[in-house]
Amino acid sequence: RAASATGRLAIRSGMYNIGMLLEMHGMRAEEVTIAEVLSKAGYATAFHGKWHLGDIEESYPHNQGFDEAFFTGYNQILSLNTRIAEGANASIGLYEDMLPPDPYKLDDTFVTKGWVQVAEGKKGEKARQWGDNSHENYLKIDPEAQRRTLEFIERNAKAGKPFYV
Repeated sequence: RAASATGRLAIRSGMYNIGMLLEMHGMRAEEVTIAEVLSKAGYATAFHGKWHLGDIEESYPHNQGFDEAFFTGYNQILSLNTRIAEGANASIGLYEDMLPPDPYKLDDTFVTKGWVQVAEGKKGEKARQWGDNSHENYLKIDPEAQRRTLEFIERNAKAGKPFYV
């Protein structure tokens, strides 16, 4: 993903593995991405889906050149919250007690255990949680990403604006 976003070997951007949750690591703000280059050329840009390029604010897609973003930062967290993803624990053995403390943890009264399953954001704004961490919300992620992608394409095609999604 880092190589696709930057056009460089992933290791050159510091992205040397598939990120696990709570690494507090990600693609640096200084990296130049295809979304940034295309934005400067007048393109509308969007990212909707699995990001996996960091769990720190500067690495989020809307801070890496995308005008709008709807993304899961990492899929491993889903196995702590959903019945479908629980099977992943049979092979990777992810359990909440194994995780490091989260210095970016959100208010426990607002977000259960501080975990955010899906985030959304617009260029220049802070990320916001989308939905909750329930199994029911998990089942809505892919249809919502598809809906947003199609709406983005239709909106920009109708406006005659070049786009990258």
